[in-house]
Amino acid sequence: MSEMGMIISTGEIATMEQLTDPKLLEQVDNETLEELKYTSKMVAAPAVKAIDAEVKRRLDEGVTFSHAQYRDGMKTEIPDADNELKQQFVEKFGWDAVSLKTANKLKTKYGEVVDELLDGHTIQTPTKTLMWK
Repeated sequence: MSEMGMIISTGEIATMEQLTDPKLLEQVDNETLEELKYTSKMVAAPAVKAIDAEVKRRLDEGVTFSHAQYRDGMKTEIPDADNELKQQFVEKFGWDAVSLKTANKLKTKYGEVVDELLDGHTIQTPTKTLMWK
C-alpha cells in the first residue's frame, strides 16, 4: 500500500506526516487548514467507526492482528438510584461524599423548578468551543 493521506481540493495529497506534525501544519495557509479540518471531520469519525467494527468482526472470527486485540476488562458503576447507599455515604463521610447531577440532568428529571433552587448556586466559567459548520 502506498503512503496514506488526504487529497485536498487542489488535487494535492496531504500525507499523514503533514496532517499530524504541528510544525508542518504551521506552514499551511488558512484556507487549506480549514479544508483539512472539514474533510477530516467528515471522514475520520465514520471511517474509524467502520474500521473498528470490521476489526472486531474479524477478531470474533479468530483472526489475529499485530496491533489490535481484545482486552478483558470490567466496568464498575455505582447505581445512581441507590438512595440507601447515598445515605450511608452521607452518614459516614458527610455531604461531600455525594454530588449533584448537572443542571440539565436535574431539569430533565425534576423539571424547571430546579432553576429556582440552583439560582445563585451555580458557577459559570466562560469557555471557547471550536465550532465547524
